[in-house]
Amino acid sequence: MPDVNYIIGNSYDKIPKSRAKLDRSGAYLKQHDWTVYVDVWGDPDVVKKVEFHMGQSFSPPKFVSHCPIKMGIGHWRFQTRQQTWGSTKRVKVSIVGAGGTVFRRDFQVELSPGEFTPALEDETMAHY
Repeated sequence: MPDVNYIIGNSYDKIPKSRAKLDRSGAYLKQHDWTVYVDVWGDPDVVKKVEFHMGQSFSPPKFVSHCPIKMGIGHWRFQTRQQTWGSTKRVKVSIVGAGGTVFRRDFQVELSPGEFTPALEDETMAHY
């Protein structure tokens, strides 16, 4: 069965108050615009979905990406984009393989402008 190499990362932008929208309660401006992603190299069909467990302060607390975005030849991205009034620290990521294998990772979100990608992990995802 094929292996898939992956990396978890995030991007972040600060939204100026003049362009920020209010949250659902109408009390807070959503000034943090961030995306958490899982980049996959190889056959994206071996990944069934990627779940982003954001925590109980989010509604819903889990976002699921079923359809990756093509980033280049053999390079695909599963992601969730959020705009929030408060900052976030951690996201629990579950990479679910087509055969049922699940890899779970905690990811520390970087809230500084730009894209943050930690060093490549020496891990691959095998599917059975």
